[in-house]
Amino acid sequence: MSFAASDDLNIELRLPIRRLVRRAKIIASTTDAVDRAAMQRHLDLHHPSATLTGIGDLQVEMHSPQAPQWRWGFGLPTGHTEPNPYTLGEDNKAHEHVQFGTGTVVPRGMYVWSEDNYMMSTAVSLPLYANSHGFTPPPELSFYAGLRNEFSSDWRWSVGSSMRVQGYGDWSGTRDVNTGYAALLADVALTHITDNGSWHYGVMIPVVQELFSDGSDLFEFGTTFAVTFSPVWGD
Repeated sequence: MSFAASDDLNIELRLPIRRLVRRAKIIASTTDAVDRAAMQRHLDLHHPSATLTGIGDLQVEMHSPQAPQWRWGFGLPTGHTEPNPYTLGEDNKAHEHVQFGTGTVVPRGMYVWSEDNYMMSTAVSLPLYANSHGFTPPPELSFYAGLRNEFSSDWRWSVGSSMRVQGYGDWSGTRDVNTGYAALLADVALTHITDNGSWHYGVMIPVVQELFSDGSDLFEFGTTFAVTFSPVWGD
């Protein structure tokens, strides 16, 4: 949702809804029933198969109509957060590594460039403090370059590639080994413009991924589908 707060300031609000499907299985050479049962208990405790759904952090983005390429804003802590999973795991208690939100206000800056059918953008997020569970989210940097055009007056397409780099987060000063990666993804999207707003349908396919920590249990990117609706406000 976007609106003009004044002649000098436009504001855009985005509230993401995420659905994550996690599939976990045992890959081991042993056929011993006792060993496999112990492995299954460990899997169920630490990384069980699950489908998780929740809202993320509300994103507030602002720019001046006189300089729309420069944008700034912040994320507000509306997404669900989890307590320290490593502490719970050490106590053999069920826990969850997936965080839908950060639990903090995260400043964000963006630069967007476009000319004819070409566009590029870069964004950086810099968390400044820990949330109520003691977790400081990792900083993130992203870059996108692509082409876009129209099928018709109400249908548009875009293709491109994006790079994402995530630094390390920490739990009360202890580095979270399940943060930190670099990934290159292919992006394909369609936008449908209606009288009530625009629908955006996107697919992101991982091409290359690299984790920064050896022995990390960080989940790798899978193919991601995104649907976004931007309403039109007015008479």
